[in-house]
Amino acid sequence: MTAGVLLTGPDGRWAVVQHRESSWHLPSGLVEPGEGPRAAAFRELHEETGVLVDAERGRLLVAHWLPVGGGTGRMAYVFATTTDQETLIPGDRQIAAAVWLTPDQAMSRLHSTVARRVAAGLAGTVYLEDLRPNQAIS
Repeated sequence: MTAGVLLTGPDGRWAVVQHRESSWHLPSGLVEPGEGPRAAAFRELHEETGVLVDAERGRLLVAHWLPVGGGTGRMAYVFATTTDQETLIPGDRQIAAAVWLTPDQAMSRLHSTVARRVAAGLAGTVYLEDLRPNQAIS
């Protein structure tokens, strides 16, 4: 299970990170044993960007079930929140860069699965199965 945060800064730009020798992603990572998705998402946000935000301020943007071989699957959660902090300081050595990008710039750089997940969440879809929207939960 993974969890991440769509963090919007004071000027409307999004925080995105580049893992070493990898594509661009939202600040995110694996949910550790005994940890919930929300706590994991905001822990990863702090580790990868240096931004500390109260996890309770974040709202669920999208929950995404991804099939994995053999009929199993895994969940990916994205929460959304804002910050007034302008400086991003990666504290995780796996992160090559943490930058603010406009939403259009971010969507063009994000890994395609992440970009489609974010687009679905912003359009109001709360739950995806293999990138296929299901009924929004209201």
